[in-house]
Amino acid sequence: GRRERHPLGSQAFVPLLGNPFLIVVAPVGDEPESEATRAFVSNGRQG
Repeated sequence: GRRERHPLGSQAFVPLLGNPFLIVVAPVGDEPESEATRAFVSNGRQG
């Protein structure tokens, strides 16, 4: 999969259709370690 970094800002996700979606986050670094990566499922009403 593809990962993105936003070192100079932040990013927001705003659900438009109310569908659940996956959010994957990792600590700051050039190559995040798999053990430190976390995934969350939005219920489609969270943003």
